[in-house]
Amino acid sequence: ILSGLALCSHPFVPQSYPKIRIGLSVIGRFAANCSYTILNLFSAEQFPTVVRGVGMGFAVVVSRIGTMLAPYILLLGTYSPCIFGISALLSGICALLLPETLGRQMPETLQDGERIPICLPWRKGSKHLVE
Repeated sequence: ILSGLALCSHPFVPQSYPKIRIGLSVIGRFAANCSYTILNLFSAEQFPTVVRGVGMGFAVVVSRIGTMLAPYILLLGTYSPCIFGISALLSGICALLLPETLGRQMPETLQDGERIPICLPWRKGSKHLVE
């Protein structure tokens, strides 16, 4: 979410403030690198054991789609960081819906994985995993 906010606000900072623009770029890039590292760790905990390899492979392929599209998105001009920022914001918001895995048993079978509820903030007790 931090990366998305930094990237979305970057094009709207005037050119006369280069230090603020550089600071936003560094914050956006740092947060994006951190989230990519966390992607591999957190994704492995979400998939049941029997499909973890396939799920991780799919997550890596999907994450590389942005890498392939990045040079073409940059050709769109001044507001191209907004496209990256909006996708980072949407990804961060969707990640908030994933269940917490700290101190929980990882799902072993597909049935265990299906019993994991989506973590909706307005639903009471939605942070519980397979018990």
